[in-house]
Amino acid sequence: MSEQLAGGRFNVVRRLAQGGMGEVLLAEFAGDTALRLSAGLVVVKRVLPDHPNRAHQADLLREEGRVSLRLLHENLVETFFVDEHDGDPLIVMEFLSGRAMSQVLGQAKKHKEPVPVDVALALLRAAACGLHFAHTLQDRGRPLGLIHRDVSPANLFVTFDGRVKVIDFGVAKADDSEIRTSTGILKGKLGYMSPEHALGEELTPAADLWSLGVLFWETLCAERLFASPSPSQTLSAISERPVPPPTTLRADLPAHIVALCMQLLERDLDKRVATGADLVDRIDRLPQATALPRVDLGGWLSDRFPEEADVGRHEAARGARMQRRVPMPLGLVEGSAQPAPSEAEAPTLVIGAQAMLQAVDRLRADDATNAEQAPVGSTSEELPTKPVTVQRTPGESPGSLLADPDEPSSSRAVPMTVDLSPTAVLPPEVMSAALRPLNSPIEESSAGRRVPAGTSVETDTGFSRAGQQSTATLPVVERRGSWIAVAGLTFGLLALAMGVGFAFAAPQMTPVDVYAYRAPQGHEVLVALPSHAPDASAVRRVSMSAPVARCAGDPTPRLCTTDELERLLRTSGVWQRASLPPMLRAQVALLLPVLIAGLGLLALAFSLPALLVHSKGARTVTRVVLLAVAAAVAWYAVEAGALSWPGLRAWRQQPRLELVP
Repeated sequence: MSEQLAGGRFNVVRRLAQGGMGEVLLAEFAGDTALRLSAGLVVVKRVLPDHPNRAHQADLLREEGRVSLRLLHENLVETFFVDEHDGDPLIVMEFLSGRAMSQVLGQAKKHKEPVPVDVALALLRAAACGLHFAHTLQDRGRPLGLIHRDVSPANLFVTFDGRVKVIDFGVAKADDSEIRTSTGILKGKLGYMSPEHALGEELTPAADLWSLGVLFWETLCAERLFASPSPSQTLSAISERPVPPPTTLRADLPAHIVALCMQLLERDLDKRVATGADLVDRIDRLPQATALPRVDLGGWLSDRFPEEADVGRHEAARGARMQRRVPMPLGLVEGSAQPAPSEAEAPTLVIGAQAMLQAVDRLRADDATNAEQAPVGSTSEELPTKPVTVQRTPGESPGSLLADPDEPSSSRAVPMTVDLSPTAVLPPEVMSAALRPLNSPIEESSAGRRVPAGTSVETDTGFSRAGQQSTATLPVVERRGSWIAVAGLTFGLLALAMGVGFAFAAPQMTPVDVYAYRAPQGHEVLVALPSHAPDASAVRRVSMSAPVARCAGDPTPRLCTTDELERLLRTSGVWQRASLPPMLRAQVALLLPVLIAGLGLLALAFSLPALLVHSKGARTVTRVVLLAVAAAVAWYAVEAGALSWPGLRAWRQQPRLELVP
């Protein structure tokens, strides 16, 4: 296929699957910095373009995307985002390289090779963790009541790197869904429906646990449990026929495994395993529980499908990856969906620097006028409150805001008496002046007091409140420099604040995989990238979610403890190097806070001398020195790292971790 979707954002590689309502495509994606999604292979699910009920199917797919975007768990397929093509939704998901359990069980039945018990338990436990997260998903503290309703071998996926994913929430239904299921229509695969589902009753998480029990039974026996020639016979068998224990087809199964399987297949809801957490707890109390962390699901799947394993691992390395601020939830955790804060909830007030200076000038003029008019010994409360009409003084300059940038202002410091009451507020005329646009009418002035044209002002400043006044004499700071220097100072401070803010908002990168190669002594050496190994073609990927590596003296690879391996990787520096983004756009995004902060330093170095140094010659020398220092600091930050930027040195490092006892 050579089709392009969403205006060329997706180049279709091939069709992975097609059903009666939609199709699943493998596509190349160019990456999106805003979404923190790297370039690579993605899976795109869309409605069939020629479907007769295309509009309704598009609504169903949008609902699936709305639900899937909340399902962020290691054992659930990850949905990156929802796009559009020709008005129809496109669900963009992670690419998984592996096999569905329907393919695994089909091969097991064909070759008469049953799935090992420890593998079946590991698959069951992982699926239970993923379903428990979906079942307990909340939005703002309100449970969504999400039920998968289609747990089956086709929707349980095992990857060649050992991950287990529950996929396809296409018929899942949340309580807050705007799409209602038609009465009398069953959605899901008949052979895996729970008895209450087949009877059209209200579903609970126990319905998915029944389906998981059917899947567990078939995984142990490599045969279908409820398979009849007609749908009515299948539904009748689910509702009425006694469920045979798996020992009828596989006599070597331990009694506690059979008991667990039959507890999942109890028709009485009071006796059935009710939740994923309950199922995980029962599995963890089995004798095989201690061996489950060491089960190599990736190696087991590769042995079953050796021809496809190498190609699958190669394609998996090309999969697009989401860089998240927090790690993906793993294990038995409850789901929670918190909305991002809306911009409307955090209003921002922006006041121009020139308008604010004008407002301060007006405040000074008001206090000077009041001080001249007030009798000796009087307070601001004794001042007259009658409005005074102000006339424009001929020839008065509108202000000193356009003065020479290198010449200090000749304004004289005037002491002013203001009320410092803790409950004082700015006068309305000052606030309105600060917020007035810069192209407002020319101001009138009288006795050094400037107000907007055509207005009158009160002689009382409005600062004091009866019974809570306190006066103090404050010197007015002499303002030197120009609006250019003030603007440069303001820009420099804002740029520094933005740089620091962007650094705090930058995502914390964590490696998903590292790479290993065999040392001559027999153990493995872990590196961040294949190019760091002596032979890049001889490396293999080690997943951080289920790391399998070989230590010296180990005859076979074994599952490592994630926390212990992370500690060793951090100590050796491999963790930090593997966390660095490979894409240029992501690297530029990390560098952006340093660049913004560096620009702020240069602006401060340029503007501060005009405000602090009187002599023009000394001002020039100071400016050159400060600019040189700011440039040196900025270059050192780029080289050594600062804020969210790790530094150019970090990309040149090639650390390694030797797995020796």
